[in-house]
Amino acid sequence: MESMIETSLKDWREKEQRYEKLFSPAVLKSREFLKEKLKHYDELRAMALSNPIAQDRMALKALNLERKQLARRIYPNVFRRLLDRIISLVNLDKSIDKIRLQNESNVERLRGTMMHSGLGQYFKDVEQQMKQGNREFSLPVSYHVNEHERMQLQLNFKKDETGNYHMDHYKATLHSELDKGKPRQHTFDIGQSASYDSAMAYNLLAGRAVLDQNTGSWKQLDLNDKDGAGNLRMKHFAENYGFDLKAAVTALPLKAEMKENLITKLANGEKVQAGLEVGNKTVPVELSTNPVKKEIAIYNNTGQKVTVDELKGVKARTNVKQLIPESRETKQVKGKSVKL
Repeated sequence: MESMIETSLKDWREKEQRYEKLFSPAVLKSREFLKEKLKHYDELRAMALSNPIAQDRMALKALNLERKQLARRIYPNVFRRLLDRIISLVNLDKSIDKIRLQNESNVERLRGTMMHSGLGQYFKDVEQQMKQGNREFSLPVSYHVNEHERMQLQLNFKKDETGNYHMDHYKATLHSELDKGKPRQHTFDIGQSASYDSAMAYNLLAGRAVLDQNTGSWKQLDLNDKDGAGNLRMKHFAENYGFDLKAAVTALPLKAEMKENLITKLANGEKVQAGLEVGNKTVPVELSTNPVKKEIAIYNNTGQKVTVDELKGVKARTNVKQLIPESRETKQVKGKSVKL
């Protein structure tokens, strides 16, 4: 595995090769350009010394020798070179302190992101990878949601130009023994969908809708449509689509203290167990949102979809024609209405 110094020097070399095609050779040999290269070497030294775990001693030693030779080219005068060395050593300590402080801040931000995503228990593994100094890395995670369903996640991390790590995206796959089809998968971009934690990802892959708190729109995966990357396509139901979750929950015969908690869970796409007050008894049911039909779906203890009226024992209304006695029917005869 390449060390951070090797990777950074390769990047610099690639940059030089691009510049050779764009500018004259004199530019790359100029004092100004060589000073920028010397500055880059100092930044590399500071980054390497600030993280002993990821430190490659041989690469660091070679870097110091390379820097010394470069300094001779820029400062032929021995006294000027000595001054440069003193200044670089003073700045090196300051740079190391700055990088360590930046790394600590980055660690806390990333820890917060993973906690928000419901993946905080895996942060120690991520922190270990960060200490290795890898530019990109991924972390596999697998756990059972229940007896028949398992979630598999691939968390992907990247280091940006400032040296900070970010959880770039994660690919979530739902394996279900109850579903005879192939596992369902979707990639969640953290930059655009930071509100989707791992629990919401499961609910979406299970086919339920989730409320995007940032936009007020409902989102649901289309289980029958995939894009070129194999991801399920996301359907969007804007706020003005007409489904009011709070009003729908309020209309249900629930105890008042249960309603607020239900709204939060249903908005997150959960299938929630609740008790409906029907007559003089409480009937156990499961509830889930259905923004397409602008309703809260109700399921009884056998998993069958029911209505509140059916739970109350009210039968479906009979056809209006069946309520009209035969003696009251009329028949049209030669343009006149005649009673039979």
